[in-house]
Amino acid sequence: ASEAEENLATSRLLKVQTSQARQGVEVAAKVAEEEAIISRERLESVHQILITETLKTNDLSKKLELLDEQYTAATKDWNEAVEGRELIRLQRRGCIVHTNFGLGKVLSFREDDGFLCVSVEFGVARERQSSGIEARLYTHIEDCAVLQKQRRNLSRALMQDEDEMSRLYASNERIRSMDECKLMSNEDNHMRDIFTDV
Repeated sequence: ASEAEENLATSRLLKVQTSQARQGVEVAAKVAEEEAIISRERLESVHQILITETLKTNDLSKKLELLDEQYTAATKDWNEAVEGRELIRLQRRGCIVHTNFGLGKVLSFREDDGFLCVSVEFGVARERQSSGIEARLYTHIEDCAVLQKQRRNLSRALMQDEDEMSRLYASNERIRSMDECKLMSNEDNHMRDIFTDV
């Protein structure tokens, strides 16, 4: 009976610790999000100051250097807040992360050494099976964060390329349209000249 009571007490203690750990991650996420918002507001205010000072200053070079330093510091703060928030997000159970073997789902996080236990699926799904082979791997949270950042940067670069291609296409279409209008105007003038001569 005492062994059963000990097991029950241990089970209750584990539930309480798990609940506290989950609440701790949620609190840390809220704090990181608030820091990111503050950093973003600071970044925007420094940018606004930069614009205002540029318009009204006489000794432009010194003030621009100072404002540029402030802008760089605010940008650095913003990036650090975003990275911290990303690390906290990666710790959550069920979070989808990039690994060296593809996408995986976080099963657990060990705070002692910073390793994530991630479930990754390999192979092709069969008719009666919901998925291929599932493997568990252990990877450091920093490695996942680096891969996430690389994916974000690649996605940003692809979107910028796509935006540039769209702008180039629109510019070419405007030029083509203007050339077409000029050609039509020249043809109209030529037709008027022909009719006035007759």
